[in-house]
Amino acid sequence: MKWGVNFCSAATVLVLFGSARFHSEAKVSVNIIIRTANEASQTLSNTTGALKNIQTNLEGSSVGDVASDVLSSTSEKLDAESAIIEMQASKNRRLIHKGLNLV
Repeated sequence: MKWGVNFCSAATVLVLFGSARFHSEAKVSVNIIIRTANEASQTLSNTTGALKNIQTNLEGSSVGDVASDVLSSTSEKLDAESAIIEMQASKNRRLIHKGLNLV
């Protein structure tokens, strides 16, 4: 009987250790994914800012009107995509943390 109790105790410790390790590694993975999404969003935002500066610099030139329209459209698309990335990252972060807490 004593052997069975020791075995169950050891198995419980192994399961708890494995669970804690899984949870820790999952949190690290989530943080990497979220950080990558935030960096992608920031890159898009920086690109949009650069495009807007180019657009301003081209105003009044012979190519300004056509280029301005293209740059404006591209900037709007990048801004929209950046917002989507931020929203999805936030939503996924909540869902992942909720799932980890359930585990």
